[in-house]
Amino acid sequence: MVDVALVSPGRTITKTNLTSQYHLGSNEVSRLNFAPRQSSSSPGRIMHLYRESEVEQLAWTVNGGKQGFINRLKTLKILYHWTDRGKQFPCPIVYAGLIRNATMPDWLWKIGYAQLDRMRGQFVRRKMMIMSLASTHVEDPYPEKPERRHAPSPSFDQLRELLEVVQLDGEDGVFDALNDVIAEHGKAGWMDARWEVYNTLYQEDEVEQVAWKKHGGQQGFITLLRELKILYCYTYPKNYFPAICPSEYAPFVENYWMPGWIWSICYEQMEELIESEELEDTDSKRRGMVRSLAHYYVSSPYPRRPRKATGSTSFKKLRSLFEWAPTLEDTVNPTQYTPYQLVDCEEERGSTQWSNDYLAELFTAMKAIIAEHGEGDDGWGAARWEVYDLASSAFLSGLRYDTQKNQWHDHARFWLDTPSLKVYLAAASTANSE
Repeated sequence: MVDVALVSPGRTITKTNLTSQYHLGSNEVSRLNFAPRQSSSSPGRIMHLYRESEVEQLAWTVNGGKQGFINRLKTLKILYHWTDRGKQFPCPIVYAGLIRNATMPDWLWKIGYAQLDRMRGQFVRRKMMIMSLASTHVEDPYPEKPERRHAPSPSFDQLRELLEVVQLDGEDGVFDALNDVIAEHGKAGWMDARWEVYNTLYQEDEVEQVAWKKHGGQQGFITLLRELKILYCYTYPKNYFPAICPSEYAPFVENYWMPGWIWSICYEQMEELIESEELEDTDSKRRGMVRSLAHYYVSSPYPRRPRKATGSTSFKKLRSLFEWAPTLEDTVNPTQYTPYQLVDCEEERGSTQWSNDYLAELFTAMKAIIAEHGEGDDGWGAARWEVYDLASSAFLSGLRYDTQKNQWHDHARFWLDTPSLKVYLAAASTANSE
């Protein structure tokens, strides 16, 4: 469904109102055209007038669509309640009605203020924490919390007795009790009962243990937070992530990033798949693709890509072999003679690989690099990336997204993951001896 603009064609807006109401930065505003006009209130002053319909479209683009912009306004309005309480939140008048009721429930504010007490004197992080809490609530609001407990009944009495003694590893009994509440009171009973369970079981000091249990221990939970940070960087590129994770875990994720070259591949493939209609052009499909990549990367990070090595004798020998590397393209449209061949191989390396005679030459050159420069970033650490890039190009493999399985894979990855390629060196030597 195509989003319908709310701003009437022909309306103009000044730069001051544009930045305050649409909450756009100078970099975004620089994309827009404007018409200079003499100010009627300040003679000699030149105003910049923009077409408001174009400003609206830009705000949608920056925030991921019309709903994304509305959610952004709701989030900023909640933050404004904390930073500028009592003042009217600036927003386009045509959007005022859509965000009129944007707020957070009192119990959620209490949780937010409790977190703020631990961050005294850190205004920027405190502000980002409230903004992140608001964003989370706007994106996925909590259900309304009842003002009072449900009246006693057989099923509620049984549930409350169980909650007084139940441990976190005994939740099966809680689910049975909730089923009894639903059987007796229907949906209305469930809406009250779920909050009693939430308030009793999931207090802050116990949530950590639940998170560990659900995600495979402390490291599993840290892995999840890192995945979510990567996804958050994609969804909200201008926001600060650590505020929406427990403060005790911030050191594990603050400086955790996915390399730029991986992001470039992700964006490039995303557009290619959408253009070829292999991927549906929706926010959820795009985020799903990024979330899958985040899981793949966090579960098995790539080694750091060093700067390109200097042209020593051993590196020159390796690079001279690149010119003779057979590729998939050569099998379809041969462009030059090469004495080497391609062979079929096991699936984890893709369906095709260089033959042992080429590998033997390649590994001999790598061995010379290790002998001259060692296994660090000046030697093998740099050489493996050059071979990885060559293999990725030769076999059209490398980091790729499988739309059928909704998973990322990299058939060229093994070139990076085997220290000094001792396994392959041995294999190649055996092949040569034959």
